Amino acid sequence: MNKPITPKQIVRNAGKLLKGKSSDYGARGKNFKEAALVASVIRGRVIDLREVAAAWLGFSLSRFGNLTTSEKKPPNEAILITAYEPITYGAF
Repeated sequence: MNKPITPKQIVRNAGKLLKGKSSDYGARGKNFKEAALVASVIRGRVIDLREVAAAWLGFSLSRFGNLTTSEKKPPNEAILITAYEPITYGAF
């Protein structure tokens, strides 16, 4: 039987995920700044990084909820990675 994961392990794993995603997509801060610029142009007002992070956090929590309440097992998305994403966006 698997031992339950500890809060320390969750934070460590989320940190590894953030580091790996940053190497894939570039620095998270840069991505958030660019997203804020695009959103600012579209909305006609300044969108700050916290608003972008809040939107991604909401998006991530929604995806996790959809993945974990569905009857079918998702073939294209790892539930564990999706579970860690809100931690990384919240940390930003």
